[in-house]
Amino acid sequence: MTWVKSVLLVIPLAFSGILVVDSPAAAQSFSDTDWKSISAGGSHTCGTDNSGYLFCWGSDDSGQLGNSSALNSKTTPNRVGDSTGWSVVSAGGSHTCGIRSGRLYCWGSDSNGQLGNGSVTGVKGTPQTITSATDWTTVSAGATHTCAIRSIGKLYCWGNDGDGRLGNGTGGSTTAPAQITTATDWKTVSAGASHTCATRGKLYCWGSDSDGRLGNGTGGSSSVPTQITSATDWKTVSAGASHTCATRGKLYCWGNDSDGQLGNGTSGSTTVPVQITTATDWSTVSAGGSHTCAIRSSGTLFCWGDNTYGQTVASSEDVSFTSPDAYSGTWKAQDVGDRHTCAIEGNGQLSCWGVPQVPPDCPSPGTNVYANDPWQDLDYWKLTIPVDGTDSGDSADEVKQPELKALDNKDYFDRRSDGSIMFRARVDGATTSGSSFPRSELREMTQDGQYNRAAWSSLCGTHRMSVTQAITAQPNRTNPEDPVVAGQIHDGGVDGGHGDVAMIRLEGTRLFVEADGNDRGTLDSNYQLGQKFTVSLTANASGITIRYDNSVNGTGKTIGPFPPTANNKQWFFKAGCYTQANTSNGTGYGEVVIYALAVTHS
Repeated sequence: MTWVKSVLLVIPLAFSGILVVDSPAAAQSFSDTDWKSISAGGSHTCGTDNSGYLFCWGSDDSGQLGNSSALNSKTTPNRVGDSTGWSVVSAGGSHTCGIRSGRLYCWGSDSNGQLGNGSVTGVKGTPQTITSATDWTTVSAGATHTCAIRSIGKLYCWGNDGDGRLGNGTGGSTTAPAQITTATDWKTVSAGASHTCATRGKLYCWGSDSDGRLGNGTGGSSSVPTQITSATDWKTVSAGASHTCATRGKLYCWGNDSDGQLGNGTSGSTTVPVQITTATDWSTVSAGGSHTCAIRSSGTLFCWGDNTYGQTVASSEDVSFTSPDAYSGTWKAQDVGDRHTCAIEGNGQLSCWGVPQVPPDCPSPGTNVYANDPWQDLDYWKLTIPVDGTDSGDSADEVKQPELKALDNKDYFDRRSDGSIMFRARVDGATTSGSSFPRSELREMTQDGQYNRAAWSSLCGTHRMSVTQAITAQPNRTNPEDPVVAGQIHDGGVDGGHGDVAMIRLEGTRLFVEADGNDRGTLDSNYQLGQKFTVSLTANASGITIRYDNSVNGTGKTIGPFPPTANNKQWFFKAGCYTQANTSNGTGYGEVVIYALAVTHS
C-alpha cells in the first residue's frame, strides 16, 4: 500500500499518444473544494484542507479515524478535533499519523508499537503526541510500522521490524522513534507493507526484498538502508505492498508486476528500477496494493495495475492495465490505498474510487432496493458466466448493467417465457480467479449494477435474500460430494475474506446448509430435481438463519440462528448456479431456475 501524501507543482505541458479516460464515472466526489492533501490507507482515508483542518473517514475498527470511539466508521469526511495547523497526514494499515504545527501525532492500532508512544497499548482512538520535538516535517505510516523525518534531516522509524523494515540493523522492533543511520539530510520516506524506502538525493530501500521490491537486484532482504542505483537526483519514492516506484523527473518502478502495477507494459516483475514511459516530468507517484497512480507536471493523472475493484480506471470493466492511462482534467494531488484511489483536482475538489479493503463497520447497500419489479431486470446485480468473450478459454465473463438487462444466452443464462431465468454452469466452462469451478451466478451490487459492489455487515441491521427457485440439473460426477450451490452469503473482507459464509447445497437428493465449511443441517433429505422451493437467507447480529419451504413435497425447515466464524464486515449475497465440479471429476452441468428474487436491507 502507499502511505505517504504527495504535493505537486502544476505546470502546463502537452502530451500525446496516451489513452485519456474520462473522470472516474463511479467516483464518490465531495462538494467541498478546499482540499489540500490526501492519504489513502488500507481501509480508511484522511486529508487536510486549506484551513489546516484534518478529516478522516472509512473503517474505524482500530480507532484509526481519530474520532475517539472505535467501531465508529464514517462514510464521509469527519473532522478530527477542532484544531487547525495540520500540514501532513499519512493513513496506514490500521493506524494514522499526522503533523500539526511541527508536532507529530499518531493514533489507531498500536499492536506492534507503530504509534511510537513507548509501549504497545492496543488501540488509541485520538491523536497522541509522539516525542516532545516540534520540528517534524514528514511522516509515513505503513502496515505495522512508521517512519518520520525532522527538519534537521534526521530519519526515525518504529514499530514492527519484521524483515528489517525499520532499518536499524538490529532485527529488533521498537515502540519509540529510533534514529536510522547518522545522516542528517533525509528528504522523503515511504513505509510500505514490509519494506521502507527514503531519499536524500540518493535512494535507499530496506526490509523485505520479496518480489524484488527493494530494487537492489540481489533478491536479498536488508535490515539497513541500501543504496538503489548510483543516481543522486531522486525526488520522491513510494513503497507499496509488494512493489516500489520513484521519480527523478523520469519515473521508475520495480518489484511485483502480477497485476501490471509496474506500468512497464509487460506484466513482468523486476528486481531493479525500470523506467516507465519516456516522459521526464513526473512529479509524484503512489504505489498501492496492486495498482499505481502518478501525476506529471502538467497536472495529468495516470493510473495502472489491478482494476478488479475499479481502483485504477473506475469507468472501465477491464481487470488490469499494464501501462499508464490518463484521466482527463488537471489534478494537484493523489494517493492510492490497497483497493481504492483518491485524488484532488486543480479546483480543490476531492474524488475517491474503488473499494476500500474493509468498508465501514455498518454499511448497507440500501433499504429494500433490490425488490424491484420486474425483478428480472437485475438492476442491482452482476453475472459471472463460465465463458470468455469467445465462448472458450480460462476467464469467465462478468456481465454488468446495462448489458445484463438485455442478456439472453440459452447455454448459460436463459430468460424464459414464464418470467423465470435459467442459470447453467457447465463443468468444462471457464472459471473465475481463485476458483477451479465454473458458475453462472449473480453477485449483489449497488446503485447502477456496474461498478459499486455491495458490502454489508451482519453487526448492523437485518439483511435478507429470498429466492424462489428449482435445481433442475446436477453434473455427472465421479465424486459424489461435488454439489450444486444454489444461493449463498459470501465474504469479501480482509485478504479476500473467508469465502463462502453460508451456502445452500445439493448433493444427490440431500439439500442442506454449509456454513464456514461446516455442515449446519439438512433442509430436505429427499429433494427431487425440478421441485420449486423458496429459501431465505437472513443475517443480523443474532447470526444467520436459513428458512426453507417446498410446497411440492410439503417440506419446511428453519436452521439457525447460528453464529458465523468468518469476518462479517464485507458480506454480500449470491444467487444462481455454482457447481463444484469440473472436467477432472465430472461431466455435464449444474442448472438452477429462479422464479423470484428479492433482497432487503433494513
